[in-house]
Amino acid sequence: MTAASEPLEGRVAFITGAARGQGRAHAIRLANRARVVVLNVDYRLAPEHPFPQGVEDALAATRWATAHLGRLGGAGKPLAVGGDSAGGNFAAVAAICGRDEGLPIAAQLLLYPVTDLHRGSDPDIHRAYFGDRPDSLTADFKASPVLARLQGVAPAIIGVGSHDFLHQDNVTYAAALRAAGVPVTWREYPTLNHGFFGYTSISPASTAAADELCDDLRGLLLAA
Repeated sequence: MTAASEPLEGRVAFITGAARGQGRAHAIRLANRARVVVLNVDYRLAPEHPFPQGVEDALAATRWATAHLGRLGGAGKPLAVGGDSAGGNFAAVAAICGRDEGLPIAAQLLLYPVTDLHRGSDPDIHRAYFGDRPDSLTADFKASPVLARLQGVAPAIIGVGSHDFLHQDNVTYAAALRAAGVPVTWREYPTLNHGFFGYTSISPASTAAADELCDDLRGLLLAA
């Protein structure tokens, strides 16, 4: 997905969460508002494809993007990773693995991301996502990025509504990033709930929040 006109500020590998049908709309908004080329990432889904297959697909897409930057807006433009909800989890993991692999990731856009599957969750969801070994896998940083070593990952933008069931997890993850010396742009929206990036057609507050987050991303890419 490419912005309607020049100039382009960078590229984003964007990973949509559970609301898969919103992926195209998210990509269009990011492309037009943040002035980026968007690689809209698909991935295998649990329970048919349990952890870590989905996140490994997201990592493969990120590696592909870094190897084909010339096809995504031309050389010399920075690359960001981004995602919402479960996709935000994958984007956070991509930023961590990108650091370890030396990938040139300039920013991470995390929209109400899942960051901690180790601390209490519905056991039925755990079984569906992790298969027959949920207890042994929840502490893997690819499931719970809050447990990872976070020093040196790309600067982060985190957007979450105050009424989101993941709000506290996001607060904790932002604090962990800051403690690791990672620059964090924190955006909390007092009237919004989970999934607000997809409510822009019916909610002016969601539109304002989405635009602000896109502007934050554009600013980080311009500074990269």
